[in-house]
Amino acid sequence: HLSTIYIWTFAAPRVGTQAFIHAYQYLERTNRIRHARFSCTNDIVPLIPFCNFEHDDLQFYKHVGMRIQLHVTDRVGQWRLQNSLDVTYPLNHDWPSEIQRVLANNILANLTTPKGFKECHGLTEHQRRLHFAMTYRRALGLSTLNSDQRRKDIKTLDEYYLIRANITTDGIAEEIVDIRKVDKVKKKGGSSSKWL
Repeated sequence: HLSTIYIWTFAAPRVGTQAFIHAYQYLERTNRIRHARFSCTNDIVPLIPFCNFEHDDLQFYKHVGMRIQLHVTDRVGQWRLQNSLDVTYPLNHDWPSEIQRVLANNILANLTTPKGFKECHGLTEHQRRLHFAMTYRRALGLSTLNSDQRRKDIKTLDEYYLIRANITTDGIAEEIVDIRKVDKVKKKGGSSSKWL
């Protein structure tokens, strides 16, 4: 039995065509790979290349793995982090899903100055934004003004694969399913002796 390979990439460009994505997602579904792909808002490198530019066999490039979008550390970034981390996975490959991804990840919305590009693309900026996201989410969970204590818990990559991609890993799936059952019982006004 092979163990799962965990991959963390920062500011990665698009890497493959639709056939490559299907092969990569097969490795994810079979628990061979877990991939966290971090990208900063206003970094254009993760938005390129668009395609192979071959006139007789035009193919569009795509991303693989679980995308974690790291926002700026100003008030807008805080507002975006209040509800959840910006984590997405290309689960569906139908036209509406593809169009939604194109609109959300377009170059025009991420244009910046040359200085801004250098700042947004650097590893130091990724580290600063990742630290901000983790610290801010924990502070939200510890706040007495916020009753949702789950926000202080930063999820593992395996948990995000279950939540966003419906891909399970041995052991983690049962634990999350149990937690979701307890949440449903609490919302209905009941209780569960296992968790109380």
